[in-house]
Amino acid sequence: MRGAVPPPRASTDRISTLMPQIRATAANIAAIRTEAGARGYRLIGLDIGVDPGITQLTNLVDLGPGSDTRVDAEPSDIVIDRSLSARQ
Repeated sequence: MRGAVPPPRASTDRISTLMPQIRATAANIAAIRTEAGARGYRLIGLDIGVDPGITQLTNLVDLGPGSDTRVDAEPSDIVIDRSLSARQ
């Protein structure tokens, strides 16, 4: 069953075939990006990776640009749990 959430501490290649996939599909554009002030997200059981044709990627997951001047503008309270991240 594709899209099943893996049990705690069991993210392996065998289980990755069941996990939803999120892929970076363009050079230097992260698979997951947040905007300023994003908060309160929990991403569970994902296979986060890169499409085979991508040869250059700066960040697989990009949590804000890092140029915000106010603390409340920085992304916060974002959890990535029981997920895999790998270069394909």
